[in-house]
Amino acid sequence: MSVRECQRAVTLREYNLWQLWFQEQYNQPSRTDHYLMAIAAEMRMSNVKKPKGVKLEHFRLKFVDKNQPVSREQAAAASKAKWLGMVGKKPVIIPRGDSGH
Repeated sequence: MSVRECQRAVTLREYNLWQLWFQEQYNQPSRTDHYLMAIAAEMRMSNVKKPKGVKLEHFRLKFVDKNQPVSREQAAAASKAKWLGMVGKKPVIIPRGDSGH
């Protein structure tokens, strides 16, 4: 099926719904994902001093949608970094709670 045929067959609403479903499914591990996480955990447990500290969740990949809304502070910091990068300057990051004295 060509791209044009696909665009004619699927409405924008159906496409957006499919995108939402697909994004949610990324963070739901399948049976294969669980097996791979278990294998990775077993390998890690054989190479650490405290194998009981290794959890299966440590090997779960978390996917984040870049189009998710962000806080105003994060958006402002990203915008500032982008603009400073355009003019060749590095952004200055000041840790919170540091008064500079």
